[in-house]
Amino acid sequence: MAIEKNYKQILLSRLILNPENDRFEPVINEREAIEMMLQKLGTKIYNLAYDIVKRGLSKKPFYVIPSDDGKKYIVKDGNRRTTALKLVAHPQLIDKNKYPEYRKRFERLHKFFINKPIKSVLCYVYLDSNEADQWVELEHTGEQKGVGVVSWIPEQIQRFNTRRGKKIKIEMQALNFIRNSSFVSSDIKEKTSTISLTNFQRILSDAFIRERLGLKWVNSMLLSDYPENEVAKGLCCIINEIAKPDFSVKSIYTVKDRMQFIERISSSLPEFSDKSSKVDIWELSYEDNDYFNNETNEDTSINNVQINLDNNDNKEVGKKAIPINRKNVIPAKCLIRITNPKVNKIYKELQTLDINKYTNCASIVLRVFVELSIDTYLETFQLLGEQTISAANSGRSLHDKVSIVRSNMTSRKVMDDATSKGIRVMTKKEDSLWSIKTFHAYVHNNIFAPTPTDITTAWDNIEKFMVILWHEIEQQLINK
Repeated sequence: MAIEKNYKQILLSRLILNPENDRFEPVINEREAIEMMLQKLGTKIYNLAYDIVKRGLSKKPFYVIPSDDGKKYIVKDGNRRTTALKLVAHPQLIDKNKYPEYRKRFERLHKFFINKPIKSVLCYVYLDSNEADQWVELEHTGEQKGVGVVSWIPEQIQRFNTRRGKKIKIEMQALNFIRNSSFVSSDIKEKTSTISLTNFQRILSDAFIRERLGLKWVNSMLLSDYPENEVAKGLCCIINEIAKPDFSVKSIYTVKDRMQFIERISSSLPEFSDKSSKVDIWELSYEDNDYFNNETNEDTSINNVQINLDNNDNKEVGKKAIPINRKNVIPAKCLIRITNPKVNKIYKELQTLDINKYTNCASIVLRVFVELSIDTYLETFQLLGEQTISAANSGRSLHDKVSIVRSNMTSRKVMDDATSKGIRVMTKKEDSLWSIKTFHAYVHNNIFAPTPTDITTAWDNIEKFMVILWHEIEQQLINK
């Protein structure tokens, strides 16, 4: 099918911001339109520009109409994207006296933009404003009984993200469990559709509350080693509370608020302690085609887990065990933006290398990936002193370098206490993957070799640390 002639690739320089943008009151010209955007949406425009630089421009065409002189085009839909592109391409359009911070931020972003600039964009050209407004109305004035754009609710967004391979958020895993558990009443299940997901997420993200509910958050999976009926009882109590009409986020906003919240309902919660009966660890996220995509890697071992319940009714529930036999060192779902080209290639290799066939190779490559990542962080944040040429030639051991990075990330409060403590413990243990002795043994000892499980477990233990590390490196480079 031929592409409509109305679609045109138009130079950014030929696009004019709409001075009568319906988001704001009318202005006289494009310069004032840009200033209005900065006044009203400054941070959001910067975030949009950052996203465009990071992953490219949305494929949705801009809606435009010819200007009065016919030489340029006025943007009817796409003014935010146009503003972001114009400012990242020409930061000098920002008045540095009025908006000094935005000027600096866009100047830093411009350094990355010019490596792969966007000079033209796909537009749909309407004959006049009236024709364009009919379609702009469908985009921006609500559902209109199904004719317009229908926004997704948070739960629908979660389903979409899950089908794309993104990890299921903690609140969705808990809801999935509640909706499928035979220990949960239909009344509670109905309430899960009315609660605020952000409130539920805020509660479950609190480590103190998770412990009180008998839950663990490990490698982005919600787990428990307590009986299902007891875990269901605790979660149902939470749902009951946050479903009340007068419930306010203010009651759970801070750590102190959440501790007081859980104390108020403690009499209704199950009591978990060291003396409580435990079961084999199990995952709360049931298989449920109505809510989530359940395709699994054919190389992943899935087993049924036997759950021993308090009522002594041994019920076998089909749940996914924690994957322990995956094919690759780094799971394909673990997405890390790595700015160093060499390290990025190693990262990609660790996501594709068959660890069962090339176990020794995988252990050595992982060791290289870890040390190069640590070295990049040290050099990016200049943590080894001005006299040090490179982290590799600093003379410091890997143990020392990891400790420096951990301390820096902890002091900058970009890493939570649990992750920091885990890394500190790992570096002290001589038999951990961080240990220089272990690394040397893998490389030089002709009888000492790791198993695939050793290596995947090592990665699982450091995954969150590495994700944070590379995110901070990227942010530091952008902010320079």
